[in-house]
Amino acid sequence: MSKIIKPLEAIDSELSKQEILELAEAHSLQIEEGGYDLLKVYIELKRYQLYLDKIVNDLKEAAVKQAKEQGKKSFDYFNARVQIQKRTKYNFETDESWNRLNQKLEQLKEEKKTRETLLKSIAADYIEIVDQETGEVERMMAPIKEMVDQIIVKL
Repeated sequence: MSKIIKPLEAIDSELSKQEILELAEAHSLQIEEGGYDLLKVYIELKRYQLYLDKIVNDLKEAAVKQAKEQGKKSFDYFNARVQIQKRTKYNFETDESWNRLNQKLEQLKEEKKTRETLLKSIAADYIEIVDQETGEVERMMAPIKEMVDQIIVKL
């Protein structure tokens, strides 16, 4: 494993994005075929991911500042294309109509969540419910369940 995880600047800066992905795929195969404890490796890589995400986030503001010093919106640097972009963020809460619509949307989301909880509780293929006011019968179909394996790692 120590030969696969690279120190800073050890991944060749001349590699394209596709080549980096291919290198990662090759390393994944090496790990799988190398007799490693795969769960241990997975957990270790999750630690690296957390570590690298934190560093990238911490350095982002300083990196943007340095990139702006280039005086260009787009330029090549260290075999990468760097673009400086502005993102517009809107706050619509000053508009009463928007607030009413947003409140309705939140209410509908809550109703949907309640309905989903009810549908999940159906033990058979369906149930029939009688509306007390109209006498109308509503057939509620149980949701289709799909079981997917996943792994959760808490560090």
